[in-house]
Amino acid sequence: MTLPVAHRTIQYSIRVLESMANIPGPKSQEVISAYEINKFKAIPLYSKSSIVKIQIAQFFISLSNYMKERLMTIQASNVSSCEIYNEFQINFKNLIEDFEVFSPENWSDNMDIQYGDTNICRLSQLFQIDQVLAVRGFREYKENKILNSDIKPLLTIINSVRVRLPSEQNVCFPYRSRIFSFDSVKTSLP
Repeated sequence: MTLPVAHRTIQYSIRVLESMANIPGPKSQEVISAYEINKFKAIPLYSKSSIVKIQIAQFFISLSNYMKERLMTIQASNVSSCEIYNEFQINFKNLIEDFEVFSPENWSDNMDIQYGDTNICRLSQLFQIDQVLAVRGFREYKENKILNSDIKPLLTIINSVRVRLPSEQNVCFPYRSRIFSFDSVKTSLP
C-alpha cells in the first residue's frame, strides 16, 4: 500500500465513523434493539447503575478524533488552533501530493508537459537526487508510460517508503537506514 492510498483510506474511514455518529450502522442498531428489550440473542441483559452506558454518537466521534490525530495533516483535538499549519503538517501534505503525481490515474489527457515538475524537484531535493535527470525521466514516463533509467532512482526511494500497519508498529526495517540520509530528510518518515 502506498502512502497516498493509506492516507485516502484513513480519510474515508474517518468520514464513515463521523457518519455513523449520526446514523447508526446495522451492528449499532442491533445493540440499540438489544438494550431496549434487555435481551441479546436469547441471553437476558441486566443493567447496573455502576456501569455507565456508552453513548454511541460520542463513541464514534471519539474514534474519528483519534484517527484524525493519527492522520498527520489535520489538526488533532489536543493541538491549539494556532499550531494547525506547522511545518511538519505542510511537509507531509506536500509529500502526499508529490507521491500522487506518479499515479497515471491523476493525469488528465491534455496535461501540460510541466505537470508534476515542481513535485519531482521537491522530491529530488529531499532525497538528494539529480533534479534535471529526475524531471527529464518523469516527462518521458508521462509521455510513454514506460519507466526509464532517469526516473528509477527516485521511484526506488518512493517504493521503499513503507506504510506500517498497526500490527507492525514495533517492527524494524533495517534497509531503510541504508537508503535514506536522515540528516537531509526534513520530515519524519514512518
